[in-house]
Amino acid sequence: MYRFALLAIVWGQTPNFQQRVDYFIQAILYPKENLLRGYIRFTYTNNSPDTLQGLYIHLWPNAYSRRGTAFDRQQRITGKKQLYFARSEERGFIDSLDFRVGGQPVKPLPAVQGPPPAPGYSRALLRHAPDVVWLPLPQPLPPKGQVIVETPFRVQVPITFSRMGRSGPQFQITQWYPKPAVYDRKGWHPLPYLDQGEFYSEWGRYEVELSVPENFIVGATGILQTPEEYARLQARIQETGDWLKKAVSYASRDTLRSPGLSLRITRGPKSSTPRNLPPFPRWAQDTLPSPTYKTLRFVQDSVHDFAWFADPRYGIVTDTVTLADGHRVACVGLFRLPYYEAWQYSARYIAEAIQKLSPWVGPYPYAHATAVEGGLEAGGGMEYPMITVIIPTTDTASLRDIIAHEVGHNWFQGILASNERLHPWQDEGINSYYEQRIISPPTPTTQDTGTSGSRGLIINGQRIPLPIGLKGRLIGHPMMAFYHHLNADQPFSLSSEKYSLIAYGIGVYQRTQNVLRYFVSQVGQTSWDKGMQRYFREWAFRHPYPEDWVGSLSAEGLPAASLLHALYSDREPDFRLKARKVGSTQYQLRIEARPKGYWQGIPLSAVATDKDQRPLAEYHLPTDSTFTLTLPENTRFFCINPEQVLFERKTNNNFFYTRGLFRHWQRPVVSFSPLQLPAMGYTGIGITPMVGYNYRDGLMAGLLINHGLFPKRLLEFHVLPMYSFLAGEVRGSAGVTVRAFPSGAVQLIEARLRTATFAGFWRSKASIEATFRRRYEVFGWRHIVRLRTHHLAYATEQPYTYTWENAGRPAYVALDWEGRREEAILTIASSASVGHDLRGHWRAEAESRLSWEAFPKWRLWARSYAGWVQTGAPDYLLFRPSGYDPFGERVLIDRFREGPTRLTRQQMPETQGAWRTPSDTLRTTTLLAANLELPLPVWRLLVLRIDAGFLPVEKRSYWGLSVGLPVIRLWPDLFIGGYFPVLGSSYTHGRPTTLTQVLQNFTWSVEIPLHLRWLRGLW
Repeated sequence: MYRFALLAIVWGQTPNFQQRVDYFIQAILYPKENLLRGYIRFTYTNNSPDTLQGLYIHLWPNAYSRRGTAFDRQQRITGKKQLYFARSEERGFIDSLDFRVGGQPVKPLPAVQGPPPAPGYSRALLRHAPDVVWLPLPQPLPPKGQVIVETPFRVQVPITFSRMGRSGPQFQITQWYPKPAVYDRKGWHPLPYLDQGEFYSEWGRYEVELSVPENFIVGATGILQTPEEYARLQARIQETGDWLKKAVSYASRDTLRSPGLSLRITRGPKSSTPRNLPPFPRWAQDTLPSPTYKTLRFVQDSVHDFAWFADPRYGIVTDTVTLADGHRVACVGLFRLPYYEAWQYSARYIAEAIQKLSPWVGPYPYAHATAVEGGLEAGGGMEYPMITVIIPTTDTASLRDIIAHEVGHNWFQGILASNERLHPWQDEGINSYYEQRIISPPTPTTQDTGTSGSRGLIINGQRIPLPIGLKGRLIGHPMMAFYHHLNADQPFSLSSEKYSLIAYGIGVYQRTQNVLRYFVSQVGQTSWDKGMQRYFREWAFRHPYPEDWVGSLSAEGLPAASLLHALYSDREPDFRLKARKVGSTQYQLRIEARPKGYWQGIPLSAVATDKDQRPLAEYHLPTDSTFTLTLPENTRFFCINPEQVLFERKTNNNFFYTRGLFRHWQRPVVSFSPLQLPAMGYTGIGITPMVGYNYRDGLMAGLLINHGLFPKRLLEFHVLPMYSFLAGEVRGSAGVTVRAFPSGAVQLIEARLRTATFAGFWRSKASIEATFRRRYEVFGWRHIVRLRTHHLAYATEQPYTYTWENAGRPAYVALDWEGRREEAILTIASSASVGHDLRGHWRAEAESRLSWEAFPKWRLWARSYAGWVQTGAPDYLLFRPSGYDPFGERVLIDRFREGPTRLTRQQMPETQGAWRTPSDTLRTTTLLAANLELPLPVWRLLVLRIDAGFLPVEKRSYWGLSVGLPVIRLWPDLFIGGYFPVLGSSYTHGRPTTLTQVLQNFTWSVEIPLHLRWLRGLW
């Protein structure tokens, strides 16, 4: 305990205050009822200079109690529906509370009646938080005062929706007891339970007594104080070791009988008794709780949480680490034997992480570090002080990765314990950097110049990978390219609940560790380690904020403020290289950074390569300064920021060639693939064979030539020439897209020009659209505003000549709005459009769609539509109950309503009336329509569709009832489905008289956008 005393001395020398909470908890587990009954008494010490009128109390099991909690809302927006549709017996809660403060009964109040939380929190989130209450104190708590709070409680343990949960005889008891929220120098931090943004808690001493069935093995925070149980655990360790020796022997004999490579990718074995294993011990198959109970006592100081895990089937492996100061740490793995292939090494992996992180950051202060195999629905692992739970796996590499990450949290989430709800990168991102450092192989001391694998720059002993693409060209960072392709990036200045799922996973975790790794390669590993060691010394057990992290690193001479500015920036960087040759191999260079001040004071990497882009020399270059550089004699190419961890879409100003006429121009490289990853100094052009068919053009063959698709570039083009074997002429399409990525309220601006001629129809479209960001409002709407123009021409079959609508002027000009709000249960989409044909005719239409999963696997789909056009408008602007595609926005197998057979003619898009009955002759200037689809009760693979509409001018209505094959949404803009009309106004007396009539009226719908943007859903 001496190390805690030393840290307390540092703590006491700073004006920063730290509240303290000391707990005494008693709990008894009833496995058959999935219940936990307990009593808690905690002493709250007010070390702040403020007088407190009450305490925020977390009751986190209530997050699982009902629909509409903050946790349930977050689950739905990330696509999860399990809690929403859970039965009452599957949910969880905490009740039977009777709070007493200093012996006086106190009634808790809803969280919204408490004082305002610290800056950065959404107070509105507390309206959906039955898991947070405000506990007013009978008397105000002055500075240096103490108050004792106690209450009984009962917890219904839910099935595993997230972290706390149960599965058979296995229990994960986490975030389970009434717990005060943090009060620090910035105010109160009440945290409704969420998957994203995990903890922020006060440190103190825990004394916990757990009563569990006698056959259960328990892993927990703290030091076990029960000698009888300690002896039992030692026996289980011995029995586990004996079984593992037999299992290894069996596996060796099996390998001799069946040599070869075996690949297993699994979350766990399919059965509880795999083949070719020795018989399991009796306890490994024990699924029933013992009728007799035992009481286990755990004690631990200087931790901010207490978690425990129980299962009668746990085997145990152990290892020991002795740190440089002589402190010994027990490393423990608890697991079920079917997962032995990986888990037999779990203690070794824990020891590896502690051995590496202790000298890198600071010494591990606790007596043990434990990993438990258990159920989890919130990632691959979850950390708690001294213990972590990890999903079942038999893959050793995956287990090593997860243990390295979760054990690392003992430093960043346990000892430093920054506020992960407000600043998730400060824990998850920094910890991810150390995870990769733990599992990475030792850095080679010589430059890899081979032609296989991934080349890299060796900078200050740190390898920075330079992925190699087609013909050995330097490819930017694929993960960052994918992230930015989705346009999903969000700055690190947000609180965790405001991140999208992908921005949280790739941005907070991966992007942070990539940027930190790159930063370390520029400033040096030794300097970084000194900065982080100082950070640990100054802020262990003190809840540091980002500015505190910056202060510690800056005190060691690191440009941490500039690093934080880069992380928090909401703008993509643009590094600009200006070069002038001043000698045979000498160049005067200047590197400028946009936005101004980005990466200021931090070196930027650069590389000189030969003609095959093999690295010849690596450099650390300053930004916003002019200098002279001598390059190696055989240099042919020089570029800055080659790794593209600091991702730039505009890289044509990052390089120059030392030979050739156009030394600052990107050079084309051709490949037979539609997917072109960006290569430094090159423009990828993909050539892909294509085939097609329609009634007028017959069989067609051609080539798709394109630059783009992935990731989204500032400039993209495609050309698709196709030869019609029937007409003996060329058909095809072409297009160009120009993009901008603003940093304000508009997320994306795209200007497009497209032209295509197929099936006797020639259309050209020009548009500019703006996508308004929903990045800061995860539950909100996404909006698109678009201005578009259309040129239309039609051709006769013989001779094949085109006649342009409106004498070559735009046939239509329109302003559109689209809005969409999407989550797992409910999706709402609306659109409105107003246009003019430049011949005096206005046209307007509006549509709304709703998709609602009212019951598990039972989804209702509804649509409403209204359209109006002035009398006298051209035919293509009129409305049709069966839908129409007047501007060629969708590419069908044949041109709409053409073909030799009913199958090709009866294509019905989900536009205008969307009536699933062929009715091409019915046209109108005004249309009101509605559509409804319901899964059939007996067979949900089929849907019942109801269509209805009204034509006000003609004073005519229509209706139809169809049985449909499911409408399959393959990608966001790609649909397919088919329908059989069985009743409706298209039949005499409203119903068919023969089955042939039903089959003849079969309709189908395929909607594929003409432009290639729909391919974005593939990546």
